[in-house]
Amino acid sequence: MLPGLSAAGVMMAGGKKDPAFKNLAALFAGGADGIMIDLTDKSTLFSDANGTFPVVNNADWVGLALDQHKWGGKTLAEYRASQPELVANGSFDTDVSGWNLAGASGTITWQSGRMRVTATTNSTPGASRAFTCVVGRWYELSIDIPIAHSNYTGYNIGTGPASGNTYTSGNIGNAPGSYKRFFKATSTTQYVIVYGPGVGGQYIEVDNISIKEIDGNHATQTSTARPTWASATNDVLFDGSNDCLSLVGFDFPSGDCFLSSWAKPTTSNRHIVGADSQFRIGQDTANRVFAVAGSSVLYSTSTTLNVYKTALLDKQTAKAELAVDGVIEATAASPPSTATTNDPAIGAVGGATPSGFLPGNIKRIVAGKFRVQDTMTAADFHANLIAA
Repeated sequence: MLPGLSAAGVMMAGGKKDPAFKNLAALFAGGADGIMIDLTDKSTLFSDANGTFPVVNNADWVGLALDQHKWGGKTLAEYRASQPELVANGSFDTDVSGWNLAGASGTITWQSGRMRVTATTNSTPGASRAFTCVVGRWYELSIDIPIAHSNYTGYNIGTGPASGNTYTSGNIGNAPGSYKRFFKATSTTQYVIVYGPGVGGQYIEVDNISIKEIDGNHATQTSTARPTWASATNDVLFDGSNDCLSLVGFDFPSGDCFLSSWAKPTTSNRHIVGADSQFRIGQDTANRVFAVAGSSVLYSTSTTLNVYKTALLDKQTAKAELAVDGVIEATAASPPSTATTNDPAIGAVGGATPSGFLPGNIKRIVAGKFRVQDTMTAADFHANLIAA
């Protein structure tokens, strides 16, 4: 049983809850590790691994999909608002105290609720401030740049006050606006740095610099090949050739764990999601849903293609079960207890060289390091997985 949950804790609270995808966040309420990737929610999808551009239009690339398992059923906006601010005096309400000149010569001054960075010689000045974070966790930087300059305007996350870039925007030039970027911390003390133009007397102005932890097992592009947003079906389309998303650093344990998908394969004998040969879900040559737990292979009793189906591979020491659309269709006794070692992939089977690329659509991927049916039935899990 998961910490803090009764057997009916997810679906029962003074009466049965209506199915909702956010209900599945209760599975992780006790701190259990897992994945909740919702590829139907455009607010959590971005076109590259740093979240440079939100997914908006049909056929936009998807290079970053945020994991929601730590959000407690909140939207991204709600979760962001609940997180503590890590940058002190990033709104410059009364002064620019705590910000230091970084790199080349220049000045930092307060200008009516903004910070101005001005060059005094023909070199690029910067302003920096330290913040504390946890190595390996994901964070979101947001910054307003009301006045930019064509000579140079940029912002970095560094491991030093003017060095060691964890993330760099490069020169955005004369492009004032509001910017958000995601990055994974590489040091316990990092610095946010803004850079102005490199000609004496020129300047930029910035405001509302914020960094908040938005951690999770986020799915990122593995190469320049990426799946795309499919507006007609409200999900993500994989081409079956070379695109997938990787869940870097997430391993399935040798004991209790589960993996699930809601997807529509359009070609047989491909993978929907999987870590390596030990733990994966796909479509076989006979168009059956299959799941692998160690050397145990489980097959659905039904055959489908070009149809959206949910699949749940639920494993414990005594047995592994495969449920399709909430119905248990296969069971294997005493599956081998072997932990995975390769990063899972969405739209393929993972590893250093992903393979078995999926042609088709994926709506949601949910996984965890515990057995689902210790908390809710396979039918209830299915109902929540496909609900709005």
